[in-house]
Amino acid sequence: MVKGVIKVDMRGVGEGGGARVEPGDYVVKAKKVEPKTSEKNKPYLEFTLVVSKGSSKGTTILDRSSLQSQALWRLRNIMQAMGTKVPEKVIKLKLRSLLGKEFGVTLDDEEYKGNTRSIVTDVFAPKLAKKKKAKKTTKKGKKAKKSRDEELEEEDEDEEEDEEEDEDEDEEEDEEEDEDEDEEEDEEEDEDEDELEELEEL
Repeated sequence: MVKGVIKVDMRGVGEGGGARVEPGDYVVKAKKVEPKTSEKNKPYLEFTLVVSKGSSKGTTILDRSSLQSQALWRLRNIMQAMGTKVPEKVIKLKLRSLLGKEFGVTLDDEEYKGNTRSIVTDVFAPKLAKKKKAKKTTKKGKKAKKSRDEELEEEDEDEEEDEEEDEDEDEEEDEEEDEDEDEEEDEEEDEDEDELEELEEL
């Protein structure tokens, strides 16, 4: 049996290898940026990102950006998403200047050592997140408008069908009247012929 009591300070403890949130677009803030080296002795920057808005606010996401020349495009994209201009020359990057910067990320799931975690698959400026949301809202509005327009078109079609039916009925009535008139004319002609025959006999 284990005895004893120890004190453990859990304040400010992160979420280890990063947490998981539903795949999608989020706005995050760079809480920490540290230069590290991989097991293969390759340099990279580790970003500790915190979701700053929405229902997943406060969730920690870890992201790595290689410092190898062929992969620096990713670091450039992150900096540009933060609103930092990146000149095409050798620069001295102060990691402190990246702290507290907000930018948008697209997150997806990744299986890692039996666990599912969120990874960054794309980055973009926070303004684009609002535009994406606005586009969705606009699409919904257009869909609603389209539905209403379709309803109006259906109503117009129904009215046109009713008018056509009325016109058909009127035409049928006119035809019947014409037929009656023709019959009456035929009868009158027959009567006239009979009268002529009687006169001839006289």
